[in-house]
Amino acid sequence: MPEDAEHAPTETYRLTLYVAGSGPVMERLAERIRRWLCARNIAFDLDTVDVLEDVDRAMRDRVWATPTLIRSAPGPERRFIGEISATNEVMRLLQMPDSD
Repeated sequence: MPEDAEHAPTETYRLTLYVAGSGPVMERLAERIRRWLCARNIAFDLDTVDVLEDVDRAMRDRVWATPTLIRSAPGPERRFIGEISATNEVMRLLQMPDSD
């Protein structure tokens, strides 16, 4: 087994960030989450949904407040609702790997 195989991501984490409105603040929030995941070599798929543009999806996914960050895979689903500035704490609550 190659030396890097031990640290290779084994599964892809599916995350959806629900926000109200687009703009630089929301773009920075999504970028902060991406940087956190990349720094830990976590395979991920991050989708950002503006609830003002896609109300049906927000309703279907039972999103009632923003920002909301959902980890839908691997299961079970985990959600964080509210201020996401403390990225390490949010990721710990979502039970992401290596969330010190």
